[in-house]
Amino acid sequence: MSNLPSLKDLLGLCKLKVVSLILLTAIVGMLLAVPYLPSLFLVIVASAGISLAAMSAAVFNHVVDEKIDIQMSLLLAVLRALHHPFLAGHRLLALMELSMRCFFF
Repeated sequence: MSNLPSLKDLLGLCKLKVVSLILLTAIVGMLLAVPYLPSLFLVIVASAGISLAAMSAAVFNHVVDEKIDIQMSLLLAVLRALHHPFLAGHRLLALMELSMRCFFF
């Protein structure tokens, strides 16, 4: 078995639902921008370019947000620990740990 991602994984990174909404908005904008009907070829080529740009932006967003997601998961873990009965007396220590992890991670 190879470690290559499947097509389903790659399309999941592209956020197809968001891209379809962007594409719908772009097509409506193309139709409303001029008083005449634009050529079908122009609409198809522009839509393909807009779709590819939106999908690449979605993948780039996943890469950039990876570090933020790790920090948020640490934050949620510390906040859950603050409400644990055993740690109720040690909230100051947990808050100090939270601030250290958020600022120096």
